[in-house]
Amino acid sequence: MSYITNRKKLKKTLPKIKTKRSLFEHKSYGYSHVGCQRAGNEDSFWMLPQHDLWVVADGMGGYAGGQLASTLTVKGMALKAVELIASAQQKQTKTGESIDLHAILHKSAENAGDLVYQAAMS
Repeated sequence: MSYITNRKKLKKTLPKIKTKRSLFEHKSYGYSHVGCQRAGNEDSFWMLPQHDLWVVADGMGGYAGGQLASTLTVKGMALKAVELIASAQQKQTKTGESIDLHAILHKSAENAGDLVYQAAMS
């Protein structure tokens, strides 16, 4: 039996599926634990299953502002992603243009980074 190990070849062998919604149901639960080393929990998460979006930011291990950085990262990324998805959906309805999720996530991550940077500089 042979296995395909090259990603490009593997991608070509997979069927192309175009659906508006996932073929399976998402059930989301969130739980975070402080762990054994720290007194406070710095982890943050935000679940937006209606947009198939889950954002998780692990704390920074006790560094100054770790909880704030984690919170700003999740909030900044999720809010920007929802804004961009809504805009892309409106554009798709009018023009039929496909939604570029990679670009949306990239811009959302940049927004989160900017928020954390601005908080660190103030």
